[in-house]
Amino acid sequence: MKKAVMAAAVVSAAATGAHAGAVERSTFNTALLFEQGDYVELSFGAVAPDVSGIGTGPFAGTSSGNMSQDYLSVAFGYKQQLNDTWALALILDQPVGADVAYPADPSYPFANSTADLDSQALTLLAKYSTPNNLSFYGGVKAQRLYGKVFIPFFTNYSLATDKS
Repeated sequence: MKKAVMAAAVVSAAATGAHAGAVERSTFNTALLFEQGDYVELSFGAVAPDVSGIGTGPFAGTSSGNMSQDYLSVAFGYKQQLNDTWALALILDQPVGADVAYPADPSYPFANSTADLDSQALTLLAKYSTPNNLSFYGGVKAQRLYGKVFIPFFTNYSLATDKS
């Protein structure tokens, strides 16, 4: 039994390895719906990541240098308590994004590659509270996502989206 538990623990730990490369910058947060009365929140973040790596395979030993760029994040939320059972909330945020620029080291295969991804989202939520302290909530979200990519390795690939 002890070996089975240990094997399960090892498999579970291996399945939860670190993952880099996601573009999420904020989590969807409904906490303001559960604040007392009317409520306003404003958040501001400044992030200065430092992400680098060393190549493998045919590019073994080449360094990417710091490929991440600094960015700012702003979010606003407003909740209106309509009565004892109903509340509405409006959330404006920037849920996803990426700012990547590899340095111009000619030995690194993706040198001078860039990627910029920006978003804005507007969410409208409604919450219904029952007399038994049980709540139901839901809503709609409109999100705009746009970006541009340039990868000079091999084909000078580029892509740009508009803001519509």
